[in-house]
Amino acid sequence: MTHQFKIRSVKFLAEKKDSYLFCESKTKARYRFSIPKTQTLKFERVVIKNPYTKIDEDWIDISVTDWIWNKSNLEKKLKSYKMTSDVVISGETHFGICWDFVMMKRKNKFSCFFCQEKITGKSYTDDHLIPRSILRAYGLKGGIPNNTVPCCKECNSEKANLHPEVYRELVKRKIHNGEDVRYRVILFTLNQVLKIS
Repeated sequence: MTHQFKIRSVKFLAEKKDSYLFCESKTKARYRFSIPKTQTLKFERVVIKNPYTKIDEDWIDISVTDWIWNKSNLEKKLKSYKMTSDVVISGETHFGICWDFVMMKRKNKFSCFFCQEKITGKSYTDDHLIPRSILRAYGLKGGIPNNTVPCCKECNSEKANLHPEVYRELVKRKIHNGEDVRYRVILFTLNQVLKIS
């Protein structure tokens, strides 16, 4: 089994003889980690145009062996990078959410994450995709990375403390009852969040 993730190029410090060295910043040595070349299946610099911000972003696409992922607790080491949206772990779906999609889309701070309406000033809010009540029930009082998304007041009020899967059922009922076209946009977004085709 292989594990794939992308990390921002600015976090790559150096290529050593036997490994690749990464660090969150040059002053934070405790967040430094290396990946042995013998355990690296893919190491490729890529430029990705974020479809939501239209900005080109420099990343390094990496695949590693299952052994190094588990033996060195690499996923745990990447946690601080995930907090600042500097790492995307492919296929990460805890709480039933496709975090690859969420992380890229949440960078667009000018449109509501759910209905795509423009948001500015007083209409801008942040929504907790996985409600804090659910996180607390799992003992995650400090939250999880990339969980807040830009949201208009209407969607935030309507979603309230619902899990996206439950919110999706509410949206489907609204569409069935012939309500606003915006619900079709919201349903499309929620299908992407939950990886439902």
